[in-house]
Amino acid sequence: MERELAIRMLAAIRSLGPGLDEATRVTQAMADEDEARLLRRHLGTILTRPLYDIVMHIVRQYPDLDPDGEYRSASPEIAS
Repeated sequence: MERELAIRMLAAIRSLGPGLDEATRVTQAMADEDEARLLRRHLGTILTRPLYDIVMHIVRQYPDLDPDGEYRSASPEIAS
């Protein structure tokens, strides 16, 4: 992936946060706690592995774009 596209992709991923936060707040207003818990679990799935995998794919190519610096600290070949 070209660097400019990687930057755009990371920005798009960051922009998902507020909408997903609002969706989580909506579940807190639901009367059916079992349904709310199920929907929060699905929202959590969206927020975790798939997005993490996309970010890490980009960061392996462009370590300086790591939003948290976690990849650099966890990868000795990059940290040194």
